[in-house]
Amino acid sequence: MNERRQGPPVSTGAPGAAGEPRRTYRSTLRDEQAADTRRRIVHAARELFGSQGFTATTVADIAGRAGVSQPTVYAVLGSKGEIMRALLARLEDDADAATWKARIDAEKDPRRKLDWYAAWHRELFSRGRDVLAAALGAGNEAGVVEFRKQGDRSAREWLAPVVSSLATSGALRQIGRAHV
Repeated sequence: MNERRQGPPVSTGAPGAAGEPRRTYRSTLRDEQAADTRRRIVHAARELFGSQGFTATTVADIAGRAGVSQPTVYAVLGSKGEIMRALLARLEDDADAATWKARIDAEKDPRRKLDWYAAWHRELFSRGRDVLAAALGAGNEAGVVEFRKQGDRSAREWLAPVVSSLATSGALRQIGRAHV
């Protein structure tokens, strides 16, 4: 008996087959595996950059520690510079940058705002000492140099309202006189 399937046609997956759009495919399991692979690579790179330094660490070292192939490292994250960028970007997330920024911005007292700013940097630097040291040791690696510049710009953007608040309150002049 030859029964025909009822309902909408099922795509063969080939674009334009029978005039149908290509069906998108999503696999939660595959997404989880990809995220796990990325985490293993980033974790391996962090360990190796911290113990051997950026320059001495090879992509082969990272792949071996992560339990993946070198082409997988390149496909998932790219070069060592791109891996370092991923590590640096993750630092702010791990240190809960958004919460700290909101706390600093909401503080009305300029001196307390400066205290929060210093506390944020203490948190950031204590969590990421190994990554920051490796980034400094990355020399002129193009991706890392640009990310360091971006980090410097970000630090100035975070600091500008703190300094402005201190200046508006007259605290900068008071601090200056106290040290003269």
